[in-house]
Amino acid sequence: MSAPTISSEKATTPSDIDRAMQKRTPLFHLRPLFLAALGLCLGTGLFFWLPGRFLLPSGLVCAFLACFSLSRKWNSAAILAFCTVLGLARAFLPPLTLPEGISARFSALAGAFGGRIDALFPDYPGVARGMLLGARNSEIEAALSRRLYDVGVGHLLAVSGLHVSILSGCILLIWRRYALRLRYACIAAFLLFYCLLTGGAPSVIRASVMLLCTIPAGPSLRRRDTLSSLSLACCIVVLLDPAAPATPGFQLSFLAVLGIVLLAPVLQARFSLLAPPLAKSLSATLAATFGTAPVMARAFSQISIFGLCANVLVVPLAPFFLAPALLCTVLSFPFPAFAETLAALPRFVLKLMMTLSLTGGSTVLRVSAPSAAAMLLYYAALLFCSRFCMRPARTRALYAGLCLLPGLLLWALLPAAV
Repeated sequence: MSAPTISSEKATTPSDIDRAMQKRTPLFHLRPLFLAALGLCLGTGLFFWLPGRFLLPSGLVCAFLACFSLSRKWNSAAILAFCTVLGLARAFLPPLTLPEGISARFSALAGAFGGRIDALFPDYPGVARGMLLGARNSEIEAALSRRLYDVGVGHLLAVSGLHVSILSGCILLIWRRYALRLRYACIAAFLLFYCLLTGGAPSVIRASVMLLCTIPAGPSLRRRDTLSSLSLACCIVVLLDPAAPATPGFQLSFLAVLGIVLLAPVLQARFSLLAPPLAKSLSATLAATFGTAPVMARAFSQISIFGLCANVLVVPLAPFFLAPALLCTVLSFPFPAFAETLAALPRFVLKLMMTLSLTGGSTVLRVSAPSAAAMLLYYAALLFCSRFCMRPARTRALYAGLCLLPGLLLWALLPAAV
C-alpha cells in the first residue's frame, strides 16, 4: 500500500476563503427603490441646477450610461442612471395638483378646524394648529416659531411620521377586533383625508406611504423594510412635484428618517446599558439630528444644542396631546360644551410641552453652510457607518472616517455661499 502523497501546492486556509468571499461581497446592501429615489432626486436636481443648454447632453449621457450598465448587467448602476433620466424628464412637466374646487373645499375645512382649535387651546393656538394641521395652517407668531426651532423642537409644528403614526395607531386600536383588510382600508381613507386636510405636505405624504407599507408586515409575518418604504414615498413625492427635493421641508423630513434608518440600530447597540425605551428614544433622536445637521446648517445657519435633551423630554408627551386634541376638535362641532370640558387634558399636556421646550432657552450653535461636496462626503460617511455597508465594523469605521474628515474640512474651510 503506497503512502499518501503530499501536494506541493499551498493549502487553502480559512482566512484565504474569508478574503475571497469578502472580495465577492458587494460593498453595500442597497435596495432598488433606494437607487430609484436617489436617481429621481438627482435628475430633478440636474434640471434646477444646470443651465438650460446642458440639460439635453446630460440626459443623453445618463441614458447612455443606463444602456451600457444594462448591457454589462450592472443592475444597480442601470437603475440609478435610468431613474436620473426619468427625473430629468419629469422636471420639464408641471406638478400634479388637485382641482381648484376640491382644494378650496379642503382649505375651507382646514380653516374651520383651525377656528375650533384656536377656541379649545387659547394659550398656544398657533402651536396646536401646527401640531394638528401642519405648519401651513399654523399661523404661529414668528418669535415663538423661531424660539421652538432654536431649541430643536420645531419639527413638532410640521405634521410628520410622529403625528401620523400616533393618530393612525389610535384608529387601529379602536378597530383592532375587525379584519386586517377593513382596518387597512380605514387607515388608508383616514390618511388620504388627512393629507388633503394638511395641504399635501411632503412630510405627510412620506409618513402616510411608509405607514401603509409597514402595517401589513406584522400580520403577514414579513420583515419591515423601512428604507424601501421611505424610498417609495420619496419617489411618489418627486413624481407629484419635481421641485419638492429642493425645499428644506422635504430634505429635513426625508433625511431625518434616513438618519434613523442608517444610524439608530448602531447607536442603540452602544446604549445597551440604558433602559430599552430610553436607549431607543435617545438613539432615534441622535440619529435624526445627525441626518439633518447639514440641511439645518445650510437652511438656517445653525444647529440646536439643546435639541437632544428637549426631544427626549417633549416627544414622549406628544401622544397625550395629539389624539385627545383631535378628538376634542371633531367633537366641538356637534358638542362644543362637552369638547371644551374634555380639552382640559390636552391643554395641560400642551402647556407642559411648551414649558419644557422653552426652558432650555435659545441654545444654538451658529455654523456656516456646507457645500454640496461636503454634504456628499458627510452622508457617505453616514452610509458607511450603517449596517448597510457589508464590511466588518472596523473597516466601516475606517471608510466613514476617510469620508467624514475631508467633509468636515471642506465644511469649515470652504463653506457654501448662501
